[in-house]
Amino acid sequence: MGGEIKKPYVVQLNQLLLSLSLVGAILLPPIRIGDGFPALEVSDIAFPILVLSILFFFRSDFLQRIKKHRQIIFVFLVFIAFTVVSILGNGRWGELRDWFEVLKYIKFIAFIGFIYFFFNQHQYFRVIVPLFILAFIFNLLHYFNIFGFNSIIEPFYAAPHHLDFFGLNSLGEPATKRALGVLGNPNTNGLFFLSFILLFLPKSTSYPSRNTLLLGLAITGLLLCQTRTGILTYIIVLIVFYISNPSNWRKILQILLFSILIYFGLSLLGNLYLNSLANPGILKNAGIGRVEPWQKIIDAMPGHWIIGHAPEKEYFERHTIYSESEYFLILFRYGLLGIMAFLLFWAVWLKNYALKTFRRNPLAILVAFVYLTGAITNNPLQSPKIALILGTVMAVSLFESDDQTN
Repeated sequence: MGGEIKKPYVVQLNQLLLSLSLVGAILLPPIRIGDGFPALEVSDIAFPILVLSILFFFRSDFLQRIKKHRQIIFVFLVFIAFTVVSILGNGRWGELRDWFEVLKYIKFIAFIGFIYFFFNQHQYFRVIVPLFILAFIFNLLHYFNIFGFNSIIEPFYAAPHHLDFFGLNSLGEPATKRALGVLGNPNTNGLFFLSFILLFLPKSTSYPSRNTLLLGLAITGLLLCQTRTGILTYIIVLIVFYISNPSNWRKILQILLFSILIYFGLSLLGNLYLNSLANPGILKNAGIGRVEPWQKIIDAMPGHWIIGHAPEKEYFERHTIYSESEYFLILFRYGLLGIMAFLLFWAVWLKNYALKTFRRNPLAILVAFVYLTGAITNNPLQSPKIALILGTVMAVSLFESDDQTN
């Protein structure tokens, strides 16, 4: 932590709040409080307390700590400013649901700063590792429906249209299983496990080791989700990791062999969904299913190209549109100004943290690839849980960036 903190008890309270926020993101279901309001996460309760703590006790220390990363913070704040401009420019300043979307982005960048300021790497991993193990056990209980897990516990996490057809096709016949987990959605759950692959992959330098075991669990969890985008992103991660340090080829070969073993294990269980990766017909249909809502978004843009429509969730609800892409969602909501600012944030991240220390700090470029690839067909930052977890992974990358420059 930057500087000498003279309020140790306040620090401990804030570390507890951050730990509880991680518990909420990784293990607990969201709290539904009524129509018109988003589901409540533990991090939503911790957020204002952490902000006030920074303002009253640690303002100068916090600013000094994040000073070296001010460029990336500034660019993201510019993006947030454009989200506000879009809301005001569309005359939706009184729409509470729109402002909740802005708050999501504020929380995302704020929690990167909170983790970076109040934790160090050792403290972070001491919290995150047991939570990850519990989440993996949760997924196994759900996947194999042990002790009636899917009728007792999983309904608190997954929507009925996901849970009712878990392990079934549209006709109610036995089909492949795609783990819903704590995210309640196989695609988002795949991003969850990808985040932990990022954390453990660069640290599993020896075999066997604790991080190697944790990496194996994360890979298994990803394959249980059987998400095409997730698997392709995982392959890209391995390729980029190899390029960052070709001497890791033996380790990567071991990881690939392990992944293939798990894949064939799932095949023996009858879960062949991943075979669609090599099925042109299925991939074509999946592509058409995503292009259609993207085309609807493009058709709605005339007159709104510059600042977008604002969040306006009602439009998507009226037209039964699922954006199926973070990029198209941001374009619709915040226009070209918003999407350009958003992509500039990732360009600055790549320039400052990924390309400069590519070989010494591969985590920075890996997290960028996971987000930028995953966002093509998913909405990572629209999930408070994924946004928080990805944010903490980025904070770890900042720790490692500091280690490289010290």
